[in-house]
Amino acid sequence: MLPIAIIVILGLVYCFFMYATWRAFRGLGDTMRDTLHLKSRSATNGFLEEVCSFPGANSIRACIQCGTCSGSCPAAREMQYAPRQVNAMVRAGMRDKVLSSNSMWMCLSCYLCTERCPRGVKVTDVMYALKHMAIRHNGDNYWAPTPVLERTFVDCVNLTGRLPEVSLTAGYYWRTNPFKALTMIPMGLKLLSHQRLSLRPSRIQGMSELRAMIRKAQALERDHLVESVPVTISPA
Repeated sequence: MLPIAIIVILGLVYCFFMYATWRAFRGLGDTMRDTLHLKSRSATNGFLEEVCSFPGANSIRACIQCGTCSGSCPAAREMQYAPRQVNAMVRAGMRDKVLSSNSMWMCLSCYLCTERCPRGVKVTDVMYALKHMAIRHNGDNYWAPTPVLERTFVDCVNLTGRLPEVSLTAGYYWRTNPFKALTMIPMGLKLLSHQRLSLRPSRIQGMSELRAMIRKAQALERDHLVESVPVTISPA
């Protein structure tokens, strides 16, 4: 009975070993097939080529999907797609899903992903490229919170040369959620009572020079094929 039991055990071990080997090679085959499929799609991927045209973003081609960027990102849990997923989706040509997500707008520009990437992928630069492309892709009806705040910020500086709190807050909430501005009233009253808030923003001297600088910066951006946030330059 003992030799039979040993033979059965050895047979089970052999079967388990063969099954594990088959699963390992099958998984390797799937990975190689997916990689080849991704490379074949990348060869004709206009979305990837457009992203790579931005400074530093061309490094996305070196991504090996190790997940270091997602594991390092402090804002990954707030993103619809973590950095590793964004890289894969860009290389797969999933333009609409990427540019309609909140992932690039949640980026904190801490550069942890870029510093820790073993392949030198500049993930933060990729996120900056996607921000520019998202604004162009979604047009004037794009009201995601971060680009709205950026537009309001630039508009305030363009009008007064300063960043008045009332104008910035009012402009932002008017474009996103006017009713939410009501929740800021108690804080505003406290600031007014301590003379820490001005209701009449004043302009700086030399507004014409400042607007000339803004025009020059926008011209430089156009020369480098990077579209700026759309703002209206007021006449001097």
